Amino acid sequence: MHRLQALIPRWLTEYRSGWFVGDLSAGVVVALMLVPQSMAYAIVSGLPPVTGLYASLLPSLVYAWFGSSSVQSVGTMAITSVMMGTSLASLQPASSDAAIAMSAAVALMAGLVLVFASALRLGFLSALISRPVLSGFTTGSSVMIALSQLRYLLGPQDSGLSFLGMPLPQIHAHSLAVGLASLTVLWLAKAYASGALRILGLSPRATDMVIKLIPFSVILIATLLVAWLGLDGIRLVGDVPAGLPGLYWPALDQWERLVPTALSMALMVFLFGQSSSVVLGRKRGERILPDRELFALGSSNLAAALSGSFPVTGSISRSAVNFQAGANSQLASVISVLLLATALSSSTAWLSLLPMPALAAMIILAVFSMMDWAMLVACWRVDRRDALACLATALAVILVGFNEGLVAGLLLSLGFALASLGLSGLGLALRGHAVYDLEPLAARSSHSGYRVRFKGALIFANAETACSVMQNDLMSLAAQARKACVDQSIEPEALELCIDLSAVSDLDMTAIQVLAETHQALSEQGFVLGFILPPEPLRARLEREGRLLSTVSKRVGKA
Repeated sequence: MHRLQALIPRWLTEYRSGWFVGDLSAGVVVALMLVPQSMAYAIVSGLPPVTGLYASLLPSLVYAWFGSSSVQSVGTMAITSVMMGTSLASLQPASSDAAIAMSAAVALMAGLVLVFASALRLGFLSALISRPVLSGFTTGSSVMIALSQLRYLLGPQDSGLSFLGMPLPQIHAHSLAVGLASLTVLWLAKAYASGALRILGLSPRATDMVIKLIPFSVILIATLLVAWLGLDGIRLVGDVPAGLPGLYWPALDQWERLVPTALSMALMVFLFGQSSSVVLGRKRGERILPDRELFALGSSNLAAALSGSFPVTGSISRSAVNFQAGANSQLASVISVLLLATALSSSTAWLSLLPMPALAAMIILAVFSMMDWAMLVACWRVDRRDALACLATALAVILVGFNEGLVAGLLLSLGFALASLGLSGLGLALRGHAVYDLEPLAARSSHSGYRVRFKGALIFANAETACSVMQNDLMSLAAQARKACVDQSIEPEALELCIDLSAVSDLDMTAIQVLAETHQALSEQGFVLGFILPPEPLRARLEREGRLLSTVSKRVGKA
């Protein structure tokens, strides 16, 4: 009986009636985002647009059942889509059906890799890639995605010219007008809509929801204008078959050619999905379980394969929208799926009229916001090792390819980690070996609390795990302290926390960012934080980074 209960997600057994309104509003907002976004990312993948909608159905339901994040939105994602598109372009499938079969096979193999990794409890391997490397990969990928959309934004006919391997189209006046107009409206809305709506008296939450619906509105208006004005020569989405996808086992005829893509895809699916759930989990005080995320994301990709789609993962931007729109549980994702399924089960004729230049404009603006050049600048200022890793990864992705860029970033990350930790130290770090001591503070004033003393190198390979475990330990201790106060009918005291970095021998950009996020999360949970800074030159890195020291308590000391 206990094992059967363990199979039922906690959000379902602990659901509260007060959550429903937030889940319903978030489900509607995300569903309206998903229609144009999913179709656009399917096109980026080199697949029929309807496969993007399929990718947002069964995989989302599977994650809602198995995932450990209450607001993670699983489905299409720009980077995995362009990775799939690049792979299909090199394999040159003979037909659309062959391309779908290949993409489903990649999703199947990637899903099996992730499920197998979950069984081996390999969730700790998410720490293999530093944040600057992930940022470089995202930035390089975003550049390539933007370039890939020029053929839809500028016109339907190839010019015979190319740039960085991407074909350049002949400029078509109507396509260019629709594309640039859509891009301009979307940019203006992103820059000024929030302020304008608040001037009109909308609440912050209502303003945020309206802004998230603007891309859907722009695509819809562009569709109506193209049809009304009779603009010819503009490429449209084309036929979108009605009905839900059938389930079938993908053919693995060319599996040996797809293995490299499947392996790199599995890593990207986990890294981006894990990153999305962890960022939002910290804001909600949720504990994200890496091995469970491996299984949930792996199972979602198996579902994508069986429903004739392509690899899926958690979307940071869409999950953030889900969170901001009021989602309290995965019921929000279930509602989005039901709305999409209803749309597919009815007439889909209107979807076939969506103009490709408007969809391309939406994708270009979305990926421009993903380009993280600020990380490169910050790394150059704080730690040149991270700057080198970030820049090398971005350039390798742009000039050589996605798989090669990923490998280059991974090797650089491991090289820096080995230099800082040594081989045995790296092994211990990846297995969650504690790098801190936790002890009660000496009695002082009217407060009680704890002292956390970090030891040795604190870098990307161990910072995420160490801070996550530390935060969970402190939350448990705080809960026990509050319970004791309730039992004794006394007012709970504020808990002090001193984070002692005096024994730290190395700090990289990932560790500094994780410390800042942990500081914010613990502050929101009622801790009064103070820091003891590390010795030079690490103290200088913190001062150059600036953001951590600007947010911490004034109770800061030096070693």
